[in-house]
Amino acid sequence: MLLASLGFSLHQACEALVPIVVGITIDIAIAPSDPWMLALALVCLAAVFVVLRFMWRMGELAAVAAFVERVYARRRTLVSRLLAPRSGYDGTGAEALSTIGSDTDEEATVVWTISRGIASGAAAVTAAIALLLISPLLAVLVLVGTPVLMLVMHVVTRPLERRSAGEQAALAETSALVGDLLSGLRTVKGLSAEDEAIRRFRAMNMRAMSAALRAANAEGAFAGVSAFISGAFVVLLAALASGSVLSGEITPGQLVIVIGLAQFLQTPIAGLGFVGAELARARASRRRVDALLSAPSDEGEHLPAGPGRVRVRGLALPSGTVLDLDVRAGELVGLTLDEADATAVLAQFAGTGDAGTATLSIDGAVLSGPPAAGHPPTVLAAPHEIALFTGDVAANVRPASAPDGAGAEAGTGEDADLHAVAEAAALHDVLSIDGWTRHVGERGRLLSGGQRQRVGLARALAADAPVLVLREPAISVDAVTQARLADGIRRHRRDRTTLLLTASPALLSVCDRVVAASVVPPLSTSDRGVRS
Repeated sequence: MLLASLGFSLHQACEALVPIVVGITIDIAIAPSDPWMLALALVCLAAVFVVLRFMWRMGELAAVAAFVERVYARRRTLVSRLLAPRSGYDGTGAEALSTIGSDTDEEATVVWTISRGIASGAAAVTAAIALLLISPLLAVLVLVGTPVLMLVMHVVTRPLERRSAGEQAALAETSALVGDLLSGLRTVKGLSAEDEAIRRFRAMNMRAMSAALRAANAEGAFAGVSAFISGAFVVLLAALASGSVLSGEITPGQLVIVIGLAQFLQTPIAGLGFVGAELARARASRRRVDALLSAPSDEGEHLPAGPGRVRVRGLALPSGTVLDLDVRAGELVGLTLDEADATAVLAQFAGTGDAGTATLSIDGAVLSGPPAAGHPPTVLAAPHEIALFTGDVAANVRPASAPDGAGAEAGTGEDADLHAVAEAAALHDVLSIDGWTRHVGERGRLLSGGQRQRVGLARALAADAPVLVLREPAISVDAVTQARLADGIRRHRRDRTTLLLTASPALLSVCDRVVAASVVPPLSTSDRGVRS
């Protein structure tokens, strides 16, 4: 920020020197008709413009670099905090997105606000010194009249601000309506409500257009009024300065300097007037960013990968039962629980539930929190609600890989693993169009509910965690596909520990054993072993 402030300050100071050099040129070269002095003055004026341009570029580059670096650092910190395995942020996703997007930008504009504020102050001081050396009376008129002029123009802008706010509100409502229509497009078509949707959009669009026209009219009126006020002030100043020239108090060149500086001062003084408001907005954004950063978070824990033995003791479920369970490494176990109990068990394996006095251990290590980011998961409790991201199927199944069609067909290397995952998750119909490069749309809108669920299942299987917990992974598909999924999960997880929280007969039929919703006993020697 220091380099940006220096660059902008020197730029503004050089800009103030332009009318001064022109005025001096008139007095020492043009008035006495001295060609050598005129040439020297032109060289000096060219040097001022070169330095002015260089200083502006230096200040702008330094400010942009500082701005981008600050925004990147803040956004990275915020996203890391929100994506922590156990984030304490209790706001909505829209609020978090607004903070990460607009508030970090607004906060970082303090780089420009402070550096340009310093530059405006330096320019005002330079101009004031030059005016005082020429004529104290004219200096007082310019230095007092310019802030008054800016205040009057600020009052004039209030109608523009109100109409601009109305325009932004109307545009925001229109954008929200468009988003709602797009998200519910299938529902709208299913209800045959296209005409009503078009009518509402047309009405909202007309409101936005009317608000934009009112704002444009106000902006045009403000431009005209501000030009008239500024012109009237310059004419008044020119009349007074011309009288000083006729009386011999100042020279014609000094007249040019006074009028030039009077026009120049409007920009830095206006900039100084808005510093407070810009800093207030930056402080408000800073408070929102700090509020998000102050939310507690847990970075999670990393359990070393092992064979996958599971032991649960004393887990109280919402139904009032207590779950005690032992699962051998590589065993496929089905749990028939009601919805509330299944949600509680899934949360415990995900590390986000309140275990109370219960203990859940994997290969003898107690699981007390969510898995740490950046490590392959030892325990993966796949979310019941499938979330897909804009992109293709490959990016949603395994974000770190993007296989091409040829590799997947050849069945070699990493693509062969994905091919096996696709077989297990019955993705044949999904991959029948464009293969792994098929686009799923925003939140998977281009796929059916069953297809989205199977892509989510493929993602869980591709993680290849030693312990995998799935809740109703086939609830959105038909009976035939359920049977295929059951066989696929059984084959793909042959040497891995898997818990299926399901009531599907097809899935339960492939389990090594099934436990009911009542108090679940620990594994005994009489329990059936793992299938080969």
